[in-house]
Amino acid sequence: MTIEKPQGAFDLEGELDQAKKILSETKKLYLKMRAALSNHPEPLKGVKELTQFGGEYLKALNIIGKQEADLEKQCTSIRGVLRGGALDLEAARNEILGRVARIRERG
Repeated sequence: MTIEKPQGAFDLEGELDQAKKILSETKKLYLKMRAALSNHPEPLKGVKELTQFGGEYLKALNIIGKQEADLEKQCTSIRGVLRGGALDLEAARNEILGRVARIRERG
């Protein structure tokens, strides 16, 4: 038994994909803003705003990179535990069947 993707109420992969899409759109907006800078009525103010926007973009890019690395680490950990024998399904099955047999003997 292997777990390929984490499932649950909070879909980490879905959230990461959505963040990547937003980041891609942000990059396009940044490039448009940079191209339009020459037409800005106050060029110095425009440069300052663009620099701040670029800084926020880089922060977001770093956060997404860290989240992606964390997700990969979690998936690898889960797969490693299951494949490494830490979860012995056959032993668990035998234990359950033994307990059911003892309950039947008592009952």
